[in-house]
Order: sequence, then structure tokens, then C-alpha cells
Amino acid sequence: MIEKLFEEKQLALLESFDLRDRVRDLEINIHEMELNKQRLEIQLNEANRRSHIVFILTLVAAVLIGLGVNIATSNPSNWAGWVMIVSACILEIIAFFAKPKKSEQ
Repeated sequence: MIEKLFEEKQLALLESFDLRDRVRDLEINIHEMELNKQRLEIQLNEANRRSHIVFILTLVAAVLIGLGVNIATSNPSNWAGWVMIVSACILEIIAFFAKPKKSEQ
């Protein structure tokens, strides 16, 4: 009976070592996931910042085009309208190339 209890104790001890190793592996996985989460949050913040810039550039370009067309097509025509239209087109090009890029993983 003592031998049987000793064997059960040894098996329980081996199982506890195995469980300790599994817990350690899980802690490492959790740490890696937290690091990955932080990296993704940084990328999301950068993308949000860039999308705000794109929105503002597009909004300003739309207003410039609206005003520029009204000024350019008024009677008498004014060259300032064409300058506004060209400026708006340049802003739209800048906004297009400033869009957030997909990250490589």
C-alpha cells in the first residue's frame, strides 16, 4: 500500500511539473500576444491619424473647387478661380498618395 501511495505521489509530482511547464508556455504566449496587440494599436493610431489628414485635405479641396468654379465661371471671369481649381486638384493628388498603406506582416 505504501508503494502504491509512493507511485501515486510520483505521478502527481510529474503531472505538476508538466502543468507548471504548460503554465509557463501559456504565460509566454500571453506576453507575445500583448506585444502584438500593442504593435497593432500603434498601427491603428497611425492609420487613424493619416485618415484624418486625408479627410481634411479632401474637404479643403472640395471647398476650393466649389469656390474656384463659381469664380472662374462668373461674369467677368477671374483667373483666381482657375488657381483655386488647380490648387484643389493638387490637394486631391496629395490626399490620394497620403492614404494609409497596408502593413506587411
